[in-house]
Amino acid sequence: MRLIPPKVKRECIAAGEDMSLTRPAFLQKVLFPKDGFGLKPRVFTKSTAELDKGQRVPSVSVKDHLPYFFDEPGDDGVFCRALKEYIQAEKLLSTYVDTRE
Repeated sequence: MRLIPPKVKRECIAAGEDMSLTRPAFLQKVLFPKDGFGLKPRVFTKSTAELDKGQRVPSVSVKDHLPYFFDEPGDDGVFCRALKEYIQAEKLLSTYVDTRE
């Protein structure tokens, strides 16, 4: 969370939004707008990929999209690599360890 741009954090706190790293809407705010890391989307969600440019929604897929950004300089690449590890660990934890219902 320390790598997330401060302006994005402030906006989410002010709006009372959940800052969960597994929530696609939050990740889109962190990765793509100028207030976030300002990365240029390369892959879009399956349901919006064929729409006009302004209507497409960037994918936050760990498999399909995040690897494009692993080599970005500075905090951008560091965040994307750490995010991949976090999401994979979270999935393993929820699948094999966390048995609460």
